[in-house]
Amino acid sequence: MFSTKFYDWETGLLYYGARYYNPSTGKWLSRDPAEEEEGGPNLYANCQNDLVDYTDLLGLEWVIERSHGPRAKAGATMPTDTIFSLAQIIGLDPTQYKKWLQPPDDPITFCKTYTIPNEVVVVVGKLGFWPGPRKRLERLGKTTSDILYGKGFMVQYFNREVQTFSSDTITGFKGPDLYGYAFFGHGTTAIWPINDPSLGGDFKIDKNNTLSSAEMKNAFQFDYGLGIAYLCSAPFQNWRSIVSPFGHFWGTSGYYQVNGADTEAVEATLNAVK
Repeated sequence: MFSTKFYDWETGLLYYGARYYNPSTGKWLSRDPAEEEEGGPNLYANCQNDLVDYTDLLGLEWVIERSHGPRAKAGATMPTDTIFSLAQIIGLDPTQYKKWLQPPDDPITFCKTYTIPNEVVVVVGKLGFWPGPRKRLERLGKTTSDILYGKGFMVQYFNREVQTFSSDTITGFKGPDLYGYAFFGHGTTAIWPINDPSLGGDFKIDKNNTLSSAEMKNAFQFDYGLGIAYLCSAPFQNWRSIVSPFGHFWGTSGYYQVNGADTEAVEATLNAVK
């Protein structure tokens, strides 16, 4: 969400749509249109006159900085920045902000830096002895990890073919830092041997260990910003329900996964994450 900021080469001023800013003096040329109530007592100040700690290099409405830690920085750079606008950008539920925003200010303080969840768990389950499907889903899990890491997320990657872990390990990643998850592998089927939807759609970590969407929802403190459910019969567990309405989700739509054919759809979902 970019402002109308542009640089006037003749005057050396930055225009932000409402008034001009002089980078050489660190001051605005006119009063803050937000007035005292929103802009503060100094109507000519920029970022509370503290450009060492508070910056607005790009003129953005919220600046998100992810640097592979458990929490990312979110800078409120405009007087109009709100919890709702931040939630829209990062895909979390604004009504749950007290659980994911630190500090949980309301209203937001202009030019203040906040922190938001930045941890993602990527899991590839036990895929059996068929090498083709296994390799395709492993590649998709690795691609997911690489894309999210490239965006600055802290990625926890688990592959049941090469390491031992349980459902408790995955649900152990709970708390205010967890942003989302991505599951790739088998799901318990709803059509064999009993045609009962209530029995299908759990993610298989291995033959004797499964994980349901309800277990994930109970483990987490708020709705996810990202969810990938690449597994058989995923719709029967309604994995979409544990992702925020503003969040990014992709899940298989039928009984069976198609073993890598939906790679582009998964990547498009990941690329939409801010």
